[in-house]
Amino acid sequence: MLNLEQLIKDEQAKHAAKLRKLREQAAKEEQNLLLRVARLVEQHEPERFVQYRDRAAVLIEQERTARAERVRASRARKQQEGGESQ
Repeated sequence: MLNLEQLIKDEQAKHAAKLRKLREQAAKEEQNLLLRVARLVEQHEPERFVQYRDRAAVLIEQERTARAERVRASRARKQQEGGESQ
């Protein structure tokens, strides 16, 4: 019975590795496609490209700031909870 369980675990590990590889490949293909689209827009519509690039930079900065604020708030809650328990 133990041998069967080990065989199942081995097959599950192989399957998980294969899925991970397929996901990575799909993500890489998606990234290549997006890069190609960006280059085409940059070549054919440079002004629109600059607008989208600048807007994307603003969005990325907003997301980064929001993420940092959430981390700070979480740390503050943990410190406050730690202080209350003592």
